[in-house]
Amino acid sequence: MILVLASVALPAQADHVRRTYEVILQSSAGATFTDCFRFDQPQSTVLTIGGLGSILYTHGGLGNRLNRFKGVGAAGNTAISFFGSFKRKFRRISGEGVNNGGVAFVFSGRRREGCGRSSVDSASGASGSPYFEAE
Repeated sequence: MILVLASVALPAQADHVRRTYEVILQSSAGATFTDCFRFDQPQSTVLTIGGLGSILYTHGGLGNRLNRFKGVGAAGNTAISFFGSFKRKFRRISGEGVNNGGVAFVFSGRRREGCGRSSVDSASGASGSPYFEAE
């Protein structure tokens, strides 16, 4: 009898999975506001942003750079994309974004499971949101 032991490499799970980050965003149109980024809630590959809604995201590279992400979403005739990275053992987040009107965003924040309410009202839709304001 020959016993063969083999090791199987399983993909690593990023430490941000099902985590919430409280972020401060600044836009090129002059707005500064706070929001919550919730990864994989309610499901995998969904980034739920408090004042925006849900967008699809993936990890950097072709899904193998777990410390980076990129996402895209739309509301009506408007679209937005974000990309960013995690630092300090996934305790911090920072990145950039742009909407289809050319408004750019920068953001940074920290992991905070009890993230407070967004300073953006998602019920106002694209028309009243700093995510979709024009330059």
